[in-house]
Amino acid sequence: MTLVLLGKITKLRGVHGEFKIYSSTYFSRARYKKGKTIYLSNDEGKTTLPLTVKSHHQDGKFDYVTSEEIDSANEAEKYINYSVYAEKDDIQLDEDTYYFSDLEGCKVIDEDNKELGTVLSVEEFPAQITLRVIKSNKKTFFVPFVEEYILNVDIESKTIQIHVVEGMME
Repeated sequence: MTLVLLGKITKLRGVHGEFKIYSSTYFSRARYKKGKTIYLSNDEGKTTLPLTVKSHHQDGKFDYVTSEEIDSANEAEKYINYSVYAEKDDIQLDEDTYYFSDLEGCKVIDEDNKELGTVLSVEEFPAQITLRVIKSNKKTFFVPFVEEYILNVDIESKTIQIHVVEGMME
């Protein structure tokens, strides 16, 4: 089973163990649908607790989730700062839509197939999603994840071909 990160529990709300989760998914409604299974994990990844979603609502960048298994703030308190995951294949993505975790680690190449670096992370800025690419000299550069710069994404071969413009890699 492959898990994808949905967010991180930042605090609780109310007395019934409702988690306030800083979201890192675009699919909150699908992921936190009543009856779905989510997984809580501490940073060491040693503890993975499956929970069944009881209720969900969203407010901006935060998701508020209760579970069938936890019904009090006292019980839920020990999971503050835990990460929240779901099974990767739980929802079907549209064409040209990717999981951030699938993009991370991809080789980045230019139009001449010259290797430029590796995707270190996918970051969300107000204007657009951006790839942070690390070069072999450990310096990083950013590539906006928009059609103008992204020519081809091949998840199977873990490569992303980009259009390089002047100043992009400095």
